Amino acid sequence: RKRAETLERDRNRVLELVASAEPLESVLRELCLLVERQLSGVRCSIFVLRDDRLLPAAGPDRPSSPHENPPPAVAVDLRRVPIQSQSGTLLGELLLEYSGAAAEPEQERVVLEAAVRLAVVAIEQRQLTESLAYRATHDPLTGLPNRSLFERNLEQALAEAQRHGRALAVLFIDLDRFKQINDSLGHLAGDQVLVQAAQRLHGCLRRSDLLARMGGDEFTAVITDLSDTRDAARVAEKLLAAFQEPFLWEGQELFVTASIGVSLFPRDGRDAAALQRNADVAMYRAKSRGRNAFEFFVPELAAAAQHRLQIENSLRKALDKGEFRFFYHPQVDGSGRLAAFEALLVWDHPTLGLTPPSQFIPIAEDCGMIVPIGAWAIQEACRQCARWQSQGLPRAAVAVNISAVQFARQDFVETVAQALSASGLDPTLLELELTENVVLRRLDESARQMERLRALGVSIAIDDFGTGYSSLSYLRRLPVDILKMDQSFLQGGGARPSAMPLVEAIIALAHGLGLKVVAEGVETRDHFEALKAAGCDRFQGYLWGEPLTAEAATRLLAHGWPTSTP
Repeated sequence: RKRAETLERDRNRVLELVASAEPLESVLRELCLLVERQLSGVRCSIFVLRDDRLLPAAGPDRPSSPHENPPPAVAVDLRRVPIQSQSGTLLGELLLEYSGAAAEPEQERVVLEAAVRLAVVAIEQRQLTESLAYRATHDPLTGLPNRSLFERNLEQALAEAQRHGRALAVLFIDLDRFKQINDSLGHLAGDQVLVQAAQRLHGCLRRSDLLARMGGDEFTAVITDLSDTRDAARVAEKLLAAFQEPFLWEGQELFVTASIGVSLFPRDGRDAAALQRNADVAMYRAKSRGRNAFEFFVPELAAAAQHRLQIENSLRKALDKGEFRFFYHPQVDGSGRLAAFEALLVWDHPTLGLTPPSQFIPIAEDCGMIVPIGAWAIQEACRQCARWQSQGLPRAAVAVNISAVQFARQDFVETVAQALSASGLDPTLLELELTENVVLRRLDESARQMERLRALGVSIAIDDFGTGYSSLSYLRRLPVDILKMDQSFLQGGGARPSAMPLVEAIIALAHGLGLKVVAEGVETRDHFEALKAAGCDRFQGYLWGEPLTAEAATRLLAHGWPTSTP
């Protein structure tokens, strides 16, 4: 009994290290000590499979290979125990060196089975963490660095160029009329073009250059160590030439060109934001001149900044003019029953028409208008949901996106409380969605702010999980209710999206933390069934139609889905 209690204590110690996100080497080193404490006369090493090779991970002064016998002072027996996942995949190996009599067979069996199980947990947890970290910094479709990683790399390249007095160029690359491919042939064809485009662009650059997919059909490159502007022009010409050959999709040739804008450091800007902004402006100049070309930034193009100023001025009047409105995107449960709506804010601009938040929220945050706009959004969502309840319609929560500026304000909790009080809404029907990057800027303060919000009775959701820090470990420290998986997890066709094993692991771990999981971007019945089988709680996507006006959402609540809807 004492031996079993000791084993359980050692086992819990290893699990604590795993839960605390300690380095894998530290966890496996503790696991080696567990084996050696439980089995006298045994020395334990652990090897982990990486790139089809078993590499040493734990055990001091151990051989560099599990098949390289050590030269002991006395004769030893060796035993190799495979570390296999539940599906039978080889993850690593335990190497045991016996310098004395072996333990009782039953005792050894119990200890080694426990050690293998713990090793599987530790290794798979690390693999999941690494996979999430990679997804947080890389585009899941092309494998290129994403915007976040690109901007960090650009800052480093600028510091290097500044230190050595060198020039560099930022190139903004946008595929011409790419939307036509998506609209005519579907997103799978568009995705294939993006993958091929990324490969061609990457093949035109040096290893020292940077390339990233910024989203949609937009790529950005950084060319370092320039002698003069002609070097940047030659690279731009080479990138354009890469699009001369047709792209292939299911035996069909697709002809795609690109427009490129170029800004130069230090001539066109001395910081990352200015260089990216000016390259973007130059790219639009290339498009306006017929596409399939490149343009250098010139100061005259700064007129684009004037347009931004006009947007800002219009924003300041939009609230008083009643130009903001919500569209409501349904969320369903596993049975297909309507469970909630995500309230999507749009600006009904008098000349630009319906304008998505991505085009005005950053400006609103910069100019301070996000505070009154955000307060109105919460008030309107509460009013609408309370109106549904007063009409006796079925209960459906409403989820509202919260900006970083809103969330950080000391009076934000009071803003939410006032909206709930004024509308009379049951707080359990309000969900506040925060992105990972918003929460992790100041983790401890975020946790306190979230506790204050939950004290009102509302729910907290982490939105777009998989695009930011993407580690489940920080969720243990936060009062979170809901995890919304980003739609990028569903990229890839077929009944099981390409990231489905990762999705299943995330759902299982989220449920272990007591969180509900919402999948975004569900567009096919196959995806819905696969996610439902994995235990996902709620689903949102165009499988159930486009976002609805308040009137259409009211009809949906009152009469249910049309018979043709899944």
